[in-house]
Amino acid sequence: MHLPTPLYRRMVSNSIPGPNKSAAKARSMRQFLIPLEFNEPVSPDADVQRYIRIFVALVTEETTFVISDFSRLVKFNFVSKKDGWTHEDFNVGSWVSIKSLCMI
Repeated sequence: MHLPTPLYRRMVSNSIPGPNKSAAKARSMRQFLIPLEFNEPVSPDADVQRYIRIFVALVTEETTFVISDFSRLVKFNFVSKKDGWTHEDFNVGSWVSIKSLCMI
């Protein structure tokens, strides 16, 4: 999803511990409060504070793109290489796509 960067910064400035019985794990599973004005007025419990779990954010000056998941089932595999990336690296059948399939 994407949102204005000022809103993203406002949201991440209000973090709370995640839902875990272990206080140490809960501290590392941060959640961010969604401003109440974004609750749909006709939804049940429109006045209840909601939150979002953001796993990755690409922040630009005006817009921020985030990947979020309420269930924490998102999984990321990061691949790095010594040389610069090329268009061919992202073709189906390239070493990158084959390595990505092996990590699933």
